[in-house]
Amino acid sequence: MGKVYKNSVGVDIVVSTGIDLTNATSTVFKVRKPSETEVTWNATVADATNGILRYTTTTNDLDEAGVYYLQPLVTFTNRTLYGKTATFEVYAPFT
Repeated sequence: MGKVYKNSVGVDIVVSTGIDLTNATSTVFKVRKPSETEVTWNATVADATNGILRYTTTTNDLDEAGVYYLQPLVTFTNRTLYGKTATFEVYAPFT
């Protein structure tokens, strides 16, 4: 992902989970913003067999400059799995 700026809309966030998502019943990204506010973004399965999740940012998703923590959470009928936490930085305008 290239440099991302505060209040950007339409940024694609793509994560490889490393597991087959064919029978997943729920796929989300748990997100901690720089203020430590925690939110949930509903991810879509972009490629089930290869375990790829995607989320496209909307208004207010990237409303803070700083480091964001993102962790996939995938639910199946009989199990819930957390993925490895990733980080990305959101920059203030003009930086």
